[in-house]
Amino acid sequence: MTGLVSAFLIVAQGLVPYLQDTGGGGACNIPDETGTFVAVWLMEEATSATRDNEAAASCGSNCDLSNSGSVEQDGTNYKEGTYSAHFTESDSDTLNCNHSTTCTGLDISPSQSFLAWVRLDNTAENLGFIDTLAASSGFEFIFGGSSSNSFECKVGDGADNVTATGSVNQSATTWYHAACVMDGSGNSIQIYTDGGTDGSAVTQQGVGNIGESIFELAQDDGNLLDGNLDEVAVIDQALSAAEVCHICSCGVDGSLCTATGTSPSCSYDDTGRNATDCSSCTLPADPEDPIQ
Repeated sequence: MTGLVSAFLIVAQGLVPYLQDTGGGGACNIPDETGTFVAVWLMEEATSATRDNEAAASCGSNCDLSNSGSVEQDGTNYKEGTYSAHFTESDSDTLNCNHSTTCTGLDISPSQSFLAWVRLDNTAENLGFIDTLAASSGFEFIFGGSSSNSFECKVGDGADNVTATGSVNQSATTWYHAACVMDGSGNSIQIYTDGGTDGSAVTQQGVGNIGESIFELAQDDGNLLDGNLDEVAVIDQALSAAEVCHICSCGVDGSLCTATGTSPSCSYDDTGRNATDCSSCTLPADPEDPIQ
């Protein structure tokens, strides 16, 4: 089995992958995702603390994020686990690492996927989730409160910048699962909201090497985040629609889903999240087939 799967059990602060069932009448298991999880930040740490990358993600502790400002531990508003990270714009709260010297593993080109649960405190202005873009290389993912009132993902391929804009309008104090998938092979950028495609894909030749020397969450060119992030992940491949749906529905650790039955007649038990938070997409009837 190649790469790190998204179906994890969190044991002793690590990520333990399920084994992939190959068919032939065996027990059903949650399937692999394409590619490798480079970073997974579960956002469980205390106020003002470093947010740790999960040990089994390929970048390891090099991708732990330092706390600038006083990023809070929020035990009231969260999507999985016990806490999320809350950012206050007026406090200049961000999480970051030095891409030039430490978290070089986050320099992924030309394909990658960025996913997170996002909760906005206000929708009156642009609010940044992630920024690696400088000149025409890297990418940024924001809520465009001053323009589209939806998610926007701008990608620089080293030559120019192209922006994908979602069509779903976000509301304040509501959780959304946001994903930007950058496909260097298919020359496209696609936004997903709550597991489903959001807006049309736009043409771009993939993401260029990170332009910024600092990798930052909750910031984009001075547009700081007022709100929460939870279950943030960076993957070194362009995920399929089925894979984005699976992560939204089952959680980045896979713990919200089980696969039941006997292969090849498998089915999901998603404990209700797909029918509520991730209702924009449909989990496949057989979890093993479409996520290969």
